[in-house]
Order: sequence, then C-alpha cells, then structure tokens
Amino acid sequence: MKIGIVGDFRPEYPSQIATNDALIHSSRKLGIFIEYEWIPTATKIKQL
Repeated sequence: MKIGIVGDFRPEYPSQIATNDALIHSSRKLGIFIEYEWIPTATKIKQL
C-alpha cells in the first residue's frame, strides 16, 4: 500500500514523527507493507 502525506515534513515536529510511527505500527499490526511519502505542499501548488 502506498500513502502520500501532503505536508512539509519537519522532523522537529513531534506530531509528524508520530504520524510516521503510527503508519509503521499499523503496518506491523496488520501484517502489510506500507510505503509512505511526505509530499511538500509546494509540489502540489505547482501542479495546479
């Protein structure tokens, strides 16, 4: 499963680290592989 997270990842933000940790935890609990990527908001604006 691939998941795109639209947002400007900053490792100093605990909530963003928690998002990564939650995805890892969920993948292990469900026994599936989850690939996720933070997509910078500037990337999405350029596509519009």
